[in-house]
Amino acid sequence: MNRTLISSKIFIVISSFIVNFLIFVPNTNAKKKTVSDDHSEHHHSNKNHKKNLDVHVHGEVKLSVVISDDKKEISLNLEAPMESILGFEHAPKSPEEKRLYEQAKKIWMQDFLQVMSIDQNFQCSINNVKFEHALEDSHGSIQAEANLQCKKVLQNAMMSVNLIKQFPKIKKIHMEILGQSAKTLTLKRPLEKISLN
Repeated sequence: MNRTLISSKIFIVISSFIVNFLIFVPNTNAKKKTVSDDHSEHHHSNKNHKKNLDVHVHGEVKLSVVISDDKKEISLNLEAPMESILGFEHAPKSPEEKRLYEQAKKIWMQDFLQVMSIDQNFQCSINNVKFEHALEDSHGSIQAEANLQCKKVLQNAMMSVNLIKQFPKIKKIHMEILGQSAKTLTLKRPLEKISLN
C-alpha cells in the first residue's frame, strides 16, 4: 500500500472521529438544560448517514429550531433514524409499513400543530412543510422541516413540543434553539413546554 493511500485512510478515520465528537459533545458556550435523565442508548456506526449524523442512535432525534432576527419566523428541522419514527429503518415494503409511513407523514404535514405549537396569541401560520425518508447503506433516516411565520414578535414565547407523544418510539430529543442566543436541551417527556427566549 502506498503512503498516499495510507495517509488518506488515516485522514478519513480522524475526520470521522472529529465530526462524531463535535456532533455529540454539547456546546459549552450554550445554555444547558436537561429536562429528565435516562441512560439507555443503542448505537450503530454509519459513515455515510445524511446530514452529518455519523452515529445512528435508535430512539433519539435531533431537533433544530432557528429563530429569525426579527423574531417573527421559526425554522424547524428534524433529523431522526427511521426506526425512531416508524419502528423500522428500511424502505416501507409491506402494506402495514406503508401505512405507518403515510401516517407519520400525515401527522407532520397536515397535523403539525399536534407535534409542535406556539401560543395562539402570536398568530403563527405554517408553511414549507416537508417530510422525507432517505436510505444510506442499511440505515434509513427521516428528514422533516417546517416554518412558522408569526404576525407578532415572539417575545416570551413558549413552544409545546409533542414529538414523543406523537411518535412514541422517540425516547430522547436533542434540541438546539438558535436565535439571538443559543441553548441546547435534552427532552424526554411526551409533552414539553420550552421557552424560545
